[in-house]
Amino acid sequence: MKNKVKIVDNYLSKENFKTIEQITGSSRFAWFYCPHVASIEDKYGFYLAHTFFDKNQAFSAHFKDISFLWEPLNARALLRVKANLYTSTNKLIVHSPHKDYPFENQGMVYSINDCDGYTLINNKKYASKKNRAIFFEAGEYHSSTTCTDTEVRRNININYIK
Repeated sequence: MKNKVKIVDNYLSKENFKTIEQITGSSRFAWFYCPHVASIEDKYGFYLAHTFFDKNQAFSAHFKDISFLWEPLNARALLRVKANLYTSTNKLIVHSPHKDYPFENQGMVYSINDCDGYTLINNKKYASKKNRAIFFEAGEYHSSTTCTDTEVRRNININYIK
C-alpha cells in the first residue's frame, strides 16, 4: 500500500456510525489533553485524545463497543486505536508532518464529522467527511489539521499490520 491512498465513503452502516458518533460525542466520554499534535516542535495547538488500544492492551471501556471499526481490516496485528479531537481555530492550522511509527504500518483515519479540516498525505488533502475512512501507509509522512467551520474535528486513527 506504500504511497497509495484509498478512500471509502459510508464505511460503516448507519447504525454503527451512530454508535461511534454517540460514544465520542457524549459528555461522559473521557478526552485527554495532549500538548503537542505531531512532535514537541509543534508550537501551535494541542489536541484531545482517547486511547482505545495501544501496546497490545485495551485502555478504554469502549474498546469492544467499536470493534466493528477495525474487524473488516483483517489485520495481523492491531498497533493502536485512538480518537482525536481538534478544537476549532480562527485560522486552519496544518500540523507538522509525522510518521505514526518508524516502521511500515497501515493507517486508517476515520472521520466522525464533516468539517473543513483534512488529512494531508503526499501533499494531497483528504477532506474530513463523516463516515469516511482513509487508508494509507502510516509509516510515511502525513499531517492533520484543525478546523474553522465547526466546533471540533473528531476522528479515529487506527494503526495496524496487514
